[in-house]
Parts: sequence; structure tokens; C-alpha cells
Amino acid sequence: MSDLKLTIISDIHGNYTAFEAVLAELKSANVSKIVCLGDVLQGGHQPRKVLQKLKELDLPVVAGNADEEVIDANSPRNYVNEIERKLHDIDKWTLAQLSSSDREYIRSFKPIIQIPLSKEKNLLCFHGSPRSNREGIFPTTTEEDLAAILSPRINWLMACGHTHSQMFRRYLESIIINPGSVGLPFQFETIDAFKKKQAYNPTFAEYAILDYSDEGPLIVELCRVTIDHDKLISSILESGMPHADQATKDWRRN
Repeated sequence: MSDLKLTIISDIHGNYTAFEAVLAELKSANVSKIVCLGDVLQGGHQPRKVLQKLKELDLPVVAGNADEEVIDANSPRNYVNEIERKLHDIDKWTLAQLSSSDREYIRSFKPIIQIPLSKEKNLLCFHGSPRSNREGIFPTTTEEDLAAILSPRINWLMACGHTHSQMFRRYLESIIINPGSVGLPFQFETIDAFKKKQAYNPTFAEYAILDYSDEGPLIVELCRVTIDHDKLISSILESGMPHADQATKDWRRN
């Protein structure tokens, strides 16, 4: 008989304040393993602290698209708008915080990680989709599109991030889990805002807990923990991150 209780986290985005809140919650959850689905640094005000904690915990980490963008931050980019220029400023600042060993650690992240659950079943972990860490899987993704997206590596149980929104979805005989975002959760006020991708950031951190037994049910909990709004805003403003004032404006109290 196999029993495994693990936590799935994703999209920390350099927000150690949120990551710390999740880890505090997990102290009483009795989990035996944590896996991270990538995008650990980009855009956040505490990238080095996040990376140090990941190293300390010795977690398996998937390579996210934003992880690759940070490592490549000193390469020239073409900006579509001013927002993209400011995001690149933050990427360059983030890269400057990292030592050479930090950069090698990020380069060691894997595109896909497989976590054994039993002799017959495993959890397949990726950032966006099995074929690209820039491709999101949404509740609204059609079955036909999912067939193409998952065909390279379809699996009984799969976990993905990238979209910053929690999800539990059935596809044929498979289950797809998205734990949401630890450090930059997305929330939408209206359907129109969702269609236009106009999200704001509520002050909570998201994660998932998976409880598996080969002789019992699969239990999946999509979890949220509230973050102290004032503490978060203060830590952003005091970080030295470029455009910190702008970064605080998308956060709203729950």
C-alpha cells in the first residue's frame, strides 16, 4: 500500500512574504513532500530570499517561462508598450541580485518532473503544458485543444501552473490540477475583465495539497492563506525594486 501527502506550489514570483505564509500553514499539514511548478523569481521584490528558501528545502522545481526570462534578462528585447519596458527593468534588477551559483541552480530546473505515487501511478508536473512552459491550460480550454496539448505526455494525474488561477479539471480518464499562484494570484471582477485579462492581485497565497493512497480516494485540496496586506506593501516599497510604487497598486485587501 502506498500513501503520499504532498503540497504543490507554483508561481512564487519573488514574493517571499507570500511564500513564508504558505510554509507556516504547512507546518501543521503533515505533508511529506513539496513540489514547485516554476516561475519562482520574476516580477517580485524578494527574489534572493525565495531562491535561498527553495535551496534550503531542496525541492524539485519545474522550469517556468519566467525563470528563463530572468536568466536571459541582459539580452536586448523589443517592447510593445511601456509595461513591457518596466517589466524588463525588474528582470534585470532580479538577475543582478543572483550569484553565479544561483543562476546555475535556476538552470538546473527541469521542464517536466514525475513524482511516483505508487508502482502504477505517478504525478506529472509541468509549468504551462507538457509541450511548452508558455502555454496555459484553462477551465475554458476545449477538449479538442486539450487533446493536442496533452498528447505528448498524457498521464492519469497532472499538475500545471502558469495561469495564476486554481483549477481542478477532469479530462477523459485524467485529472489536471492547478494550485494557483503563491506570490501573484489573479482575480477578475467581471467576465469582461477576464476576457480582457484585466486581473488584480488579492492578498492571499494559493497552493494545493494532494493526499493519495492506492487503496483509498484521491483527495485534492485547493488552499488559500491570507497575507498581511500592510506587511506586503511595506516590503515591496522597501525592497529597492524598480517601479515598486506601481507594483503595489495591483494588490487589494481581501
